[in-house]
Amino acid sequence: MIIVIDGYNVLKHADSDRKIGQQERRQFIQMLSIYHRRKKHAIVLVFDGGPCTWPSKEVIAKVKVIYSGSKKTADTVIMDYIKDHHAKDLLLVSSDNELIRFAQKFEAVSIGSEEFYYLMQEALRGPDGPEAAEDVHVEIDESIEDLDELMQAGSSSIPVKAEDLQHHGKSHSSVRKSSKQERALLKKLQKL
Repeated sequence: MIIVIDGYNVLKHADSDRKIGQQERRQFIQMLSIYHRRKKHAIVLVFDGGPCTWPSKEVIAKVKVIYSGSKKTADTVIMDYIKDHHAKDLLLVSSDNELIRFAQKFEAVSIGSEEFYYLMQEALRGPDGPEAAEDVHVEIDESIEDLDELMQAGSSSIPVKAEDLQHHGKSHSSVRKSSKQERALLKKLQKL
């Protein structure tokens, strides 16, 4: 999947109190690089402005960074990218309504900036690769001899999911069918 990110939009939604400068952009690119290593998604990060009049591109730690230049906006660069790559598996990350509507015309799925930032943070907190799975340690209380008691004790720490509760007692006719856009977003969210 290719994740196209409206850079300043995400950074402003992630921390609206801070001024966004070179250091914040570098930190964000570093986070995206780690995210790329863990999830294997291609990352295209677009910022307004930059060192040139026209759009300029560079790859920093496997993250493709595009600066729009002074003649274009990041929104225009993102729209051009979506238009040129709409046949690919794209996910737009932005809370800009105009960009979201444009992406929908090309059947590109989008996720809000805050939501993506949260999901990325969660992925960065999680274990890094298969070697982390070896660190999992399970303790069994040997005072519980019966397997049923052991299973009951273990399941007491598992939270109840909302979807488990919402289908209980409802007929299937009252369940709304998801739209094509919602199903596509759900697929992409599972990959994040």
